[in-house]
Amino acid sequence: MEIIYKKIILPTRPHPDTILGIFLLKNFGKEKYPGIEEAELEIWQELPKNETAESLERKGILTLDIGGGK
Repeated sequence: MEIIYKKIILPTRPHPDTILGIFLLKNFGKEKYPGIEEAELEIWQELPKNETAESLERKGILTLDIGGGK
């Protein structure tokens, strides 16, 4: 089953290197991360209880710099 990415989660407001990474991901990551070009950006202080970066990714949520995410 193919995962469709709907959200990108960050732990804080984006910094310049994170902004560049998200730009590259949304513009050139479509093959590896289907749907990422339309994914919403959210800021979470921590992952929800009983969730991991891997469990969230299976739900189409990509974590960056939080919870051991990419």
